[in-house]
Amino acid sequence: LETMAHGLPMVVSELVHRQFGLAAEKDYLVGDTAENFADQVCRLYTDDELWNRIRTSSRQTVAEKFDETRLAASLRQIIEDMIRNRRSGA
Repeated sequence: LETMAHGLPMVVSELVHRQFGLAAEKDYLVGDTAENFADQVCRLYTDDELWNRIRTSSRQTVAEKFDETRLAASLRQIIEDMIRNRRSGA
């Protein structure tokens, strides 16, 4: 996420893609084999339009979905829900 926030387009593994749950071809490229990963790196490096599109999109996604204030509020809500459930015996 830090890489994306700094505007550096990236290629990720299939595992990372599943963990992030973001959009392939929009927020980053995905390489599911060593050969495909290398192909995606070359594709990204040689296609200025793709580089700029993914750069812009990934920065926007990080700003929208992983904003500190939003994450803090989500974490606070999760903790409050856990406390409430624990007190109610759920």
